[in-house]
Amino acid sequence: KRHQKISVNCEYDEIALLKTTVKVLKEELYGIVSQETGSIIVPREYQEIIDVSEYNKQRYFVRKDNKWGVFCNGELIIPTIYEGINVIQQDSYIERYFPLETDIYKAKVNGLWGLVDSHNTMLIPFEYQAIELNETNDGYGCNHIVRFYLVQSHILLGAYDSGFKKICDCQYGSIKFNEDWYDPMLLTYKDQREYRYKIDLMCKNE
Repeated sequence: KRHQKISVNCEYDEIALLKTTVKVLKEELYGIVSQETGSIIVPREYQEIIDVSEYNKQRYFVRKDNKWGVFCNGELIIPTIYEGINVIQQDSYIERYFPLETDIYKAKVNGLWGLVDSHNTMLIPFEYQAIELNETNDGYGCNHIVRFYLVQSHILLGAYDSGFKKICDCQYGSIKFNEDWYDPMLLTYKDQREYRYKIDLMCKNE
């Protein structure tokens, strides 16, 4: 069995092996260095670092002054200004055919969530108690999907479309796709009445 060579200086108080890198701790601050060379990938200036790397993407959630940001491939792409941060995850089967054009992050400001992209551009305002990606495929080789974002405010639900345009305000007890691939709609309910909103169908490029 071949042994992996780790090249890290003995200057740190603590080290932890990650998938392809090493998390280092000194004087209560964390950083990330290369396993092979010991070179700095994430500067040692953070209270906490969470490894959320995937595929060919070295990505870390970092916390500084009790605020979160995102380091990706050696660059701080989202500054440490948020109370919380998370990445939107797709179903792996749908992602294979309909990947998001950019990484999308849920970020929290003043106790409320919004969405930002990998350039920290706001996509959905910081107004919601919860945000959830909803994707449904047609079940026939994933030729079509419906994608929308469900948002919650004061236990009521609203929705945004795949281009982050608001479909409806948070005024409904439930919102669901009508499963009609010829006339796709979101079905919403309020005061025992049904309301319908047109939603776009996304088609696979052959």
